[in-house]
Amino acid sequence: MNKEIVSYNSTKAALVDLSARYLNVVFAVATPKGMSEAKAAYKEINAHSLALESARVKEKAESLAYGRFVDSEAKRISDQIDEIRLPIKAQIEVETKREEREREAAIEAEKQRILTEQAAAKAAEDKRMAEARAEIARQQAEIAKAAAEQARLAAESRAKIESEERAARMKIEEEQRHERLARQAREEVERVNRQEEENRLKAEREKIETERRAVEEIKRKEQAEADAKAKAIRDAEEAKQREIRRQAAEHEDARGMARLFRERYKHLDECVGVVAAINAYLGDA
Repeated sequence: MNKEIVSYNSTKAALVDLSARYLNVVFAVATPKGMSEAKAAYKEINAHSLALESARVKEKAESLAYGRFVDSEAKRISDQIDEIRLPIKAQIEVETKREEREREAAIEAEKQRILTEQAAAKAAEDKRMAEARAEIARQQAEIAKAAAEQARLAAESRAKIESEERAARMKIEEEQRHERLARQAREEVERVNRQEEENRLKAEREKIETERRAVEEIKRKEQAEADAKAKAIRDAEEAKQREIRRQAAEHEDARGMARLFRERYKHLDECVGVVAAINAYLGDA
């Protein structure tokens, strides 16, 4: 069936132009111009897509209406045919079902015969199987008895081996325990000796440190006393020098005053004796 849908023709015609202009075109959407061109192209293409969808909905609605008409007309004609066909079908089924019931009865009788034969064969097989199972059970009992005896002997042997192994293991463990205790005792003695030696060395170090601090304290005190004595000597010497300088200054001041007095009053007769005394003080001729 090749029926052209006329309402789709405009869209199919536009599709050729759209493909020529836009198929596989990459727009520079990172730029404002490229984005604008891409949006314009999409809007144009989408308008044709919407027109196609509208035409499809309209065409389908018309098709569905025609389909409903086809179904209703077929049902009306079918009902008229059934008025003729169904009575004849009923007559055929009555006879067909009678033949079918007879055929099913024959099949059922044959089935019962086969089941009877199978039941007899099964009874004989069950008897044979029961006898075989009894023989197997007897043989299994003998095997189980032999296996039990073998298991008993194996258990006794295993118990003996395990007992010997346990005794040997206990002996080894006891020896290892004694050795471990002896080693722990030696280690404890060594630890005690080492601790005592460490304590002794620590005591000696503390004693030496105490003596060193005591010696340093004595030296410090002696140094402090020596520094104090030296300072006292320096202070006394400095005081002595200051006193000497003070006295020299006073003496020089007195000599200066005497010279001044001599120069000022040497022409006076009543001061001749004083001037002579000054000259003697000054050591002048």
